[in-house]
Amino acid sequence: GSGTSPVAIQKAQQVSQGLDVLTGKVENAARKLEAMTGSKQAIAKRIDAAQSWLADPHGGPEGEENIKALLGEARKIADLCEDPKERDDILRSMGEIAALTAKLSELKKA
Repeated sequence: GSGTSPVAIQKAQQVSQGLDVLTGKVENAARKLEAMTGSKQAIAKRIDAAQSWLADPHGGPEGEENIKALLGEARKIADLCEDPKERDDILRSMGEIAALTAKLSELKKA
């Protein structure tokens, strides 16, 4: 065969470089996925406490703290989103929830 020809050697180097690039992209995607999974799990842990606070007119400040922590995790997910529309949707929802939570918190203190 012609495996030792300059053209074959050049193609082998190109494939090798391509594999290096692909490996880097896959590792980066895996890191993002792990970060998103961690944030998703953190949100899941806090959602019940946040919902309980919302259902309890006399709930203390811990519910608001849970919601703020949830929003922090949602921000991490938004930062990792490649799709600008998806990121903007998450950020818009976060803004609405933060504003409503602040108003509710004031009403609960009053």
